[in-house]
Amino acid sequence: MRELLDWLLGSWRTAGFVAVSTVLIYVSVVVALRVGDRRTLAEMSTFDFAVAVAVGSIIGRVSTTRSPTYVQGLTALVTLLFAHYLITYARAGSERVKRWVERPPRVLVRDGEVLAAELRREHLTEEDLMRKLREHGVHALDDVELVVLETKGGFSVLRRGPRPTEPRIRRGLGLDAPSDGTRIKHGKAKQRDRSRRRRES
Repeated sequence: MRELLDWLLGSWRTAGFVAVSTVLIYVSVVVALRVGDRRTLAEMSTFDFAVAVAVGSIIGRVSTTRSPTYVQGLTALVTLLFAHYLITYARAGSERVKRWVERPPRVLVRDGEVLAAELRREHLTEEDLMRKLREHGVHALDDVELVVLETKGGFSVLRRGPRPTEPRIRRGLGLDAPSDGTRIKHGKAKQRDRSRRRRES
């Protein structure tokens, strides 16, 4: 009975240290995923993925070992979820926090032209992009208005339509920012295609 109580309660004085170490691990995972390739996230945001990993670790340790105790594991879990709540709350109200915990979306194809520099920034090849286009049922690059690598690692494919894409949908893509001009069209690198401007004028 004494051993059972020790396992359930342990020392309350160590609960604070458990909370601090949990926050440090959580922040470390978020920073590591923020710096790393976003494809690792598999449709989860950085902080969601960090919570999933940390919760799994806590559950595994508490359920299979004598240390940490149940109370210490519960303290870690509550602290973790509270930290996650604070980050999501701050993210919703602050663009600075949002930029810190999320990578911005990246335009990979614009008006049927593959942006070579953007592919290199995301450590993607043209073959990776073509595979995603096939998965979205794209038959020709000329049919594509935008391909966006989203914050969570998924690909959004917007096809050309009778009307241009609304500004609200294009918001945050940086389409008005100047480009370095290096593009790929049908698999070959070239400078910005000036004929596209003539077609639009």
